[in-house]
Amino acid sequence: MRPISETTLAILKSQNLIGQNKFSHSLRLEGVDFYSAITEIKTNTIHDNADFGDYCIRADGQVLFAYSVGTGIYLKIIQSENEMLSTSKTGTGGTLFYTLARVSFPAFSLLKLKNGKLLLIIADVGSYTNNIPYSTKAYISENGLGTDFTLKSTIYSQARYSSEETFAFHGVTKPYQMADGSIIIGAREKYVDYFDRAAVVAYKSTDNGATWVRKTFVDAYRNTILGSCFGSGNNVFIISRHDYSGYHTHVEVSTDGGENWSHNTSNFANLPFDGYGEHIIIDFAVDIAGSFFMVKSVGNNPDTLSLYKAKTTANMSYNLLNTWTNWELIQANIGWYVSNPLRFSVSDKGIIHIMQGYMQVADVRDIGLIRDEYSAPLQASSISISKGKGGANTATIQASNKDGILNPKNPDNPLFGILGTNKQIIIKQGYGTELIETFTGMIDDFDMSTWPQTTGISLRDNLKKALDQTVTYGSQHTIEFVSQPIENIIGYLCYLADIEVDIIEPTGLSVAIAFSWCSYADAFQQLGDLASFEWGCDSYGKFYFRRDYQPDNMFVAYTFEEGIDLATLKYTLSDKDIYSKVAVFGKSGETVISYEAPFLDAASYNIHPQKILKIDATEASTMDALVKIAERALSLMQSRTAVIQFTSIAIPWLEVGDFIGIYERSTGAASVYRLSDISFTMTNNSFTMSGTAYYYGDSIVPGELPTGIATQTVAPAVNLIPEMTSNVAPSGVARASSIYTSNYEPWQVFNSHSNDYYWNSITNTGWIEYQFPEKTIVDKYMLKARQLTVYNDAMPRDWKFEGFDGTKWVTLDTQTRQTNWGVYQSRTYLFVNTVAYSKYRLNTSKNDGYMRLQLEQLAMYYGGGA
Repeated sequence: MRPISETTLAILKSQNLIGQNKFSHSLRLEGVDFYSAITEIKTNTIHDNADFGDYCIRADGQVLFAYSVGTGIYLKIIQSENEMLSTSKTGTGGTLFYTLARVSFPAFSLLKLKNGKLLLIIADVGSYTNNIPYSTKAYISENGLGTDFTLKSTIYSQARYSSEETFAFHGVTKPYQMADGSIIIGAREKYVDYFDRAAVVAYKSTDNGATWVRKTFVDAYRNTILGSCFGSGNNVFIISRHDYSGYHTHVEVSTDGGENWSHNTSNFANLPFDGYGEHIIIDFAVDIAGSFFMVKSVGNNPDTLSLYKAKTTANMSYNLLNTWTNWELIQANIGWYVSNPLRFSVSDKGIIHIMQGYMQVADVRDIGLIRDEYSAPLQASSISISKGKGGANTATIQASNKDGILNPKNPDNPLFGILGTNKQIIIKQGYGTELIETFTGMIDDFDMSTWPQTTGISLRDNLKKALDQTVTYGSQHTIEFVSQPIENIIGYLCYLADIEVDIIEPTGLSVAIAFSWCSYADAFQQLGDLASFEWGCDSYGKFYFRRDYQPDNMFVAYTFEEGIDLATLKYTLSDKDIYSKVAVFGKSGETVISYEAPFLDAASYNIHPQKILKIDATEASTMDALVKIAERALSLMQSRTAVIQFTSIAIPWLEVGDFIGIYERSTGAASVYRLSDISFTMTNNSFTMSGTAYYYGDSIVPGELPTGIATQTVAPAVNLIPEMTSNVAPSGVARASSIYTSNYEPWQVFNSHSNDYYWNSITNTGWIEYQFPEKTIVDKYMLKARQLTVYNDAMPRDWKFEGFDGTKWVTLDTQTRQTNWGVYQSRTYLFVNTVAYSKYRLNTSKNDGYMRLQLEQLAMYYGGGA
């Protein structure tokens, strides 16, 4: 799921898709710079009482700003880069995230990873007096918003040997992520000798920050100011400045992807020195188009900074970095150098940021050099994108071909030598300036016509590699696996096919299987069918192999409303894929083993008992494996009984596999569905989408299959739901029909804390449920209101309290006209019930008029019923 910013969500709901909010697109072609020259320079004080700052762009397009005041590291969300560069002190008022043992800067750095997650590196200088070690730690935000940072790993930890202040200075570079996903940082580490010197050391992670490998010591000095870690291909560089004897800029170089490092003693000797005869400041940054930039103090006044751009960027080496004739001046006198370090980086929008900490006056300023993003020289007249599960997604771009200008063989073509088969194109779509990548693929072919003068460019996503290549091991086209976990086989096949991987989930199944003269896609499909897993490429072009049933955390990415978002909506109820039972056959040695499981809802669909689904899983050799296959088949069977097809305004943030809400204003019904395929069509006059989704609101998932009748002790004052800390912890599962943003997850209703967030739905109707680990009897429940009376009209007014019997929801209590809620007011409702249900929900059909539904707490009890 890719979060939609609240601003964009409001625009979509209002359908004010004109003017500055009109739909738009950009095309990024491999080997083409798609940014203009600098059009504007903005300088803004983000915080007037901070020592140092850094930023990254969140998954929803907002800015996560980190800053330090004294020993505290704070996080603040800023609405946009424009606000960061135009609204004074917009970074103030952040939330304290980490307290350092002593003041240090730059003690942290932020990076948005290729998989959309956020990486926060913190370097704590520790304390000799309080026995706190010097450490460098990696925190990860899984939701890509920075609201759920958790410690992923401790990269380095070492006890302090003295209290010498000089060691308490500068700690970590801006991280660099290579094309293969590896992350490299330069960190300041204690150099073990009596003088307490510091060493610049490279660390590398190949698993998104979970583990790190320390590489060779690359330099050892005191008072090291660390700049950036950046690279080109396998060439990686770390920039630092040493204050030990004068101001020297140093560069550490790796030519093998960060594995081995060398210290270059010339240290940019070919570049002009500043007025002090040294490089007071020099740093580098690379944008996503592959352009290299340098910020440097030169000339007679060493306090001013100028910006340069490399003329040659392909396979950037130290020699090219150190060749003055390879740099052209882009902008002179753009800022002032001060003694604190800076952060030099480029955002996806092409804005070049120089974020400076002004130690003398204790503030953080951001210099933004604005470049416009464009699709030169290819502009689409229409774009069609089709996405499904498995295989390769496709896209078609139509463009003007007046006078044959886009003929790939035309030497006057501005894209001559660039437009060609197997060249990559990234499509971004959205509204106004809020664009998101909707397709990453490679060119298949061109269809050109002389009348009308158009060109059609057909693309497939990066799974084109899997479809076009035959499984090859060495020089053989047959490969055999002997009793290997399916996920291991998938990973090895991706390695052989040179496919970049995002996630491969464990299946719990081991198989013996062989592939001969087949495509990698055929192999993936066979393994996916066996495990009931789905596979494909995400929006970043990375391969995934994951469960095809409801995950532990179900977030509704977007809720469509009848009469607002939807143009057409069609329901299909079918029993074509429903069977009375599932029979799975495997083989243990030479013995055939089997397992049968009934579909518990077969009677309600009037399914003939002789309609049996047979699954041949001869590669599965244990009864446990057969049971898992059967459970997954039953889960998919239940969820696919109801399917919808719809057309609507385009929501390019949606992806296959996302959960969507469908709200019928005419009937008040609200249900959850999961997208199985979507397509987008953009022309000069419209931007629409169509999709297919299957019902998920009440589907059975593995582990939820009905069990025996529960026995429990009467305890009318004890809440049966534990103090939830996530949607799945410490036990049970919390779900909701929708959430306004990720801050309002359903689990926050199922604890007694009033100082956290609450449930906030997208619409003013909907449901929230709790699934017990085992069947439980409930005959009393309590609702608690929020702390503000101004939002009393957001509380439920009319609802049903329901229990799920494995087939349908059973109404246990009905309430109407529950109004005039007070601050933190609790109301308890009793009813008669002796049946144990697996899960319960509060299903609200009306609140008191507010645009969204909100609730502070929902508790459940047994033994106090009416």
